[in-house]
Amino acid sequence: MKTPISIPFPTADRPRLKFSIGACKFNLRPGDGKSWVEGTYDDPIGNLPCIIEQSGNETNISQSQYFSGLINILNRTPTFDLMLSSQNPFDLVIEGGASENCIELGGLPLSSVAVSFGAGKFEMSFLKPNPILMDSFKVSTGAGSMTLSKLLNAGFKNLRVEGGAASYKIDFTGKLGQDCNANIQIGVASLDLNVPSDVPVAVKSETTLGGVEMSSGFTTKDGWLVNQAYLANPSPALSISASIALGSLKLRITK
Repeated sequence: MKTPISIPFPTADRPRLKFSIGACKFNLRPGDGKSWVEGTYDDPIGNLPCIIEQSGNETNISQSQYFSGLINILNRTPTFDLMLSSQNPFDLVIEGGASENCIELGGLPLSSVAVSFGAGKFEMSFLKPNPILMDSFKVSTGAGSMTLSKLLNAGFKNLRVEGGAASYKIDFTGKLGQDCNANIQIGVASLDLNVPSDVPVAVKSETTLGGVEMSSGFTTKDGWLVNQAYLANPSPALSISASIALGSLKLRITK
């Protein structure tokens, strides 16, 4: 059962869009329409309907989960296929369970982003710069795999990534507009960090049981690992603090 979704922007200042999803495929990308949210929700079983609730400046899109609808869900997974408008700035919240997520947010005027999911596969990218400054950016995961790409285009000032048992690939390429900080704290996991060669970057890492593997091009300065761009001009810069309880860190410089 395929359900069309079309939600206009609320009239309130700084609207908040929240997704609360369970087992599903979740595809999200920028669109060129006037509606805030446009697309479809496909529920082959018909027992996990999409629920849209609007109150004040917040819109919540969720799934109603009935037990009968979960029996064959691995064979007939519901799918969100949605586009977001860049007409007005807004806050974005995504809360997911065991889901497969493919999210592209490049060019959207995002005031803040908060993501949390329990398990599954999560991919998020910013192929174009955010036209406004992002107040906060938080990502929290349980188990599974996560890939974050072109993060400097997100325009964040502060990024926080927290996770448990997972595999993380984080790419900090993109456009740097101001000094920004990234704090990464994960448990039993492997962490691959890609940082640009032409952007000043300083990295401080802590691995309790594990090691650090890095490519050439880094120099130690005041306890930080810095690239050549940082030595030439340390501001504005990207500062990364990475803590891994049990796992390895791979640090790479990309062109």
